[in-house]
Amino acid sequence: DDPGEAGGQVRHGGVSWPGHYLPNRYARFVTPDRPGILAGITQILSAKAISIRSIYQGETDEHGKASIELVTHPARGGDFLAAVTEIDKVGLTVAPTVCYRRL
Repeated sequence: DDPGEAGGQVRHGGVSWPGHYLPNRYARFVTPDRPGILAGITQILSAKAISIRSIYQGETDEHGKASIELVTHPARGGDFLAAVTEIDKVGLTVAPTVCYRRL
């Protein structure tokens, strides 16, 4: 669940944060190892105003799949999840993307 906003405060796990608090996000994409995949992922994130803090692409496995892990700069959960849903829908991934909110 995403933190909810109430009275200018954001509630997360029983902790109140100032209303402007937005956590970093983490995602692990399992993708086919072919040209254009990383560009497609970053274009969709950019279109949702999601900025990448760090990114790592692991080695390709014996089935031609690569794991791409990224951490975003602080971002709204709804925007991030909408981007991830689109990335999975358009065929840039071969398995559902794993996402976490980083505190």
